[in-house]
Amino acid sequence: MNITEHIGTHPQSIRYYLLLIGSTFRTMLSMGMLVVGTGLMGLAVAVFLDGFGIVDIGLGLSIGQVLGAFIVIGVSAAFAFGVATEGRYGTAALMSRYPSLEVAGGRVLGGVVVVLLLGWIAGQVESVVADQTLPFRVGQELIRATGASGLLAVLIGVPGVWALRQGLRRAGIDADVELPALYVVWVLLALISFSMPAA
Repeated sequence: MNITEHIGTHPQSIRYYLLLIGSTFRTMLSMGMLVVGTGLMGLAVAVFLDGFGIVDIGLGLSIGQVLGAFIVIGVSAAFAFGVATEGRYGTAALMSRYPSLEVAGGRVLGGVVVVLLLGWIAGQVESVVADQTLPFRVGQELIRATGASGLLAVLIGVPGVWALRQGLRRAGIDADVELPALYVVWVLLALISFSMPAA
């Protein structure tokens, strides 16, 4: 593999790298919030179905508690999806101007910052939900698990999906699989890291 195909060959300005770092951070923030939003939306649906007896997962909540949890968790999931959607707006066109290896490096750095941010958010939320019903504590644990698994997803997943795309290109398939594959890796690692809070 000719490495010069994947990195810049000329010195670049500070603005060049600031745009790279900013765009890759937005991409990784979008990815992390997409994982959080997926988990929270699934939790909101599960709470609703359990509360109205469609499924039985043993929450034992009153209708008022069910509706309260469903609304708060659902709105939180919608917020996460909103950040995920807006975070990547315009980044695809910008990233196409950068060599692929530089983009991957930027995603690693941006991803580490996102992981630290998610860990901080989970810590702040923990004290708020400590005395709340189980669904709220599960939601906090979902955020914590996303952050905890994110470091592995970033340090292993980003280089792994980059290598996957380069392999597909050499095989004549130019499919943009990096972000979808990274999402799948991050979700699976978050599920492994998740620990159900005590009832």
